Amino acid sequence: MPKYFSCRPVRMGFNFYRSGKISSCCFSLDPNLVIGTINDSITPQRIMAFQSKLLKSHRLGNAPKSCLSCPNFQMGEWSDHLEGKFTEVTLNHYKACNLKCTHCGYRKNDSMEHDTPHEQVLETIQACINANICSEKLYLGVGGGEPSLSKGIHDILQYALDNGWTADINSNAAKFSPLFAEGVNKGNFRLWLTPDAGTPETYLKIKGVDNFKNAWRNIKLYMLETNGQALVKFILEEGNIEDVPNMIITAKKNNVNKIVLSFDMNIKPSDFENYRKPIHYFLQLAEQNNIVVLKGAFLPDVLLKFNS
Repeated sequence: MPKYFSCRPVRMGFNFYRSGKISSCCFSLDPNLVIGTINDSITPQRIMAFQSKLLKSHRLGNAPKSCLSCPNFQMGEWSDHLEGKFTEVTLNHYKACNLKCTHCGYRKNDSMEHDTPHEQVLETIQACINANICSEKLYLGVGGGEPSLSKGIHDILQYALDNGWTADINSNAAKFSPLFAEGVNKGNFRLWLTPDAGTPETYLKIKGVDNFKNAWRNIKLYMLETNGQALVKFILEEGNIEDVPNMIITAKKNNVNKIVLSFDMNIKPSDFENYRKPIHYFLQLAEQNNIVVLKGAFLPDVLLKFNS
C-alpha cells in the first residue's frame, strides 16, 4: 500500500456535531469538513462520497489545513480508498455540561451552536446501517458535553446496548449513571472519568466549578459498581502539573488502580520540556502506589515510555 499522511477516524467513520451538522472530523470545527446537516436531508451515500473525496485529497498531498494540524493526521501505509463499511461514529452533538474546563475546545462556541436532536442522530445512524455503509455492530465515541446529564444520550446508549454496539464514554463524573456502569460490566462500554485534579483548589481552577467532592464520590461509586473497570483519566495541562502528587493520593484513596495519563492537545511542542519532570514524577508515584498507568491521547512519546 502507498505511504502518505492520512487519518484513521475519517477512514473508519464520521462525526455528529451541534446545530445538525455531520462532519468528517471529530476534532476540527472547520466548515470545509462539514458534510452537511440533518435538516438538508443528508443521505448515507453523500456521507460516503464526502469521506472518499477527503481521503483522495490526503493521498494527493493537498489535504485541508485543519487536517495538517490534527494529531490524528499521521504518516502510514494507507489504502487509496475506503475499505468496507464505516464502523465508528463520534457523538459531539450536544453541549450539556456542568463544567467550564480550560482545555475544552467547545466552550468558545456555546453561544453559537445548539444541540442536534438525539432522535435525529439515531435515525441517521440507523439509515446508514440500512443503506449498508455502516456496520450493524457499531462503535460510538461519546464526547460533546457531559453525557451523564443528558437523557437523549442515555437513550442512544441504551439503544446501543440493546443492539450489541460498543462505546467509549467520556464523563467528568458529574452524575452517576447506572446505565454507564451496566454497559461497562457487560463489556460493551469503556468509561473514561476525567477529574483532572487531586485537590478542590486545582479542580476549581481548571474546571471552573466547585464540583471536586461530588466528582470523586461518583468515581468511587463507579469503581465499586464496575469492580474497578472504569478508567480514571488525568489530562495534564498548565493548570494542574503541580497537583500530580495529590492526583495519585486521591486516586488511591478512591480505589483507583488504573489511570490513563493524557495531555492537553493545545500544548505547543516548544513547551513539552515543562512537562517532562511532572510526567515522570506521576509515573514514579503511581508505581509506588501500585497504580497502572496507560498512555492516553496526545501524550508525546518523546517525553517517556509507557505500559502498553
